[in-house]
Amino acid sequence: PAAGGDLVAVSEAADPSASFCDHTWQLVLRQTTAEPPADPGSWLNSLGETNASAPTFSILDRLEAFRDARGGFTLQLRWPQLGNASRNTWRQASNPALERSAEPRGFEPVELRYRR
Repeated sequence: PAAGGDLVAVSEAADPSASFCDHTWQLVLRQTTAEPPADPGSWLNSLGETNASAPTFSILDRLEAFRDARGGFTLQLRWPQLGNASRNTWRQASNPALERSAEPRGFEPVELRYRR
């Protein structure tokens, strides 16, 4: 994927009966360079947690708070520099901060716009 992506999650405060477009998104991770941090495990700790506009930001250690009543997460990956067609939205049951695998458990595509 292109460098400079944001990972957002549907906020726990979102009304589950609301239409998809009405959800409130919360930034959980931002990487603005093509190179990940020297220590990949550092993403699992809060990085820049008090400044969501920082070039490197992560609250992945708090992702579990975004688990919904269905037992999963609704996530969206955005590449803002590529425009509106550059976002992918999906649901998954596994928490990527806690479960490491090539494929997320319970993956359900919602809207996949960006294809490389």
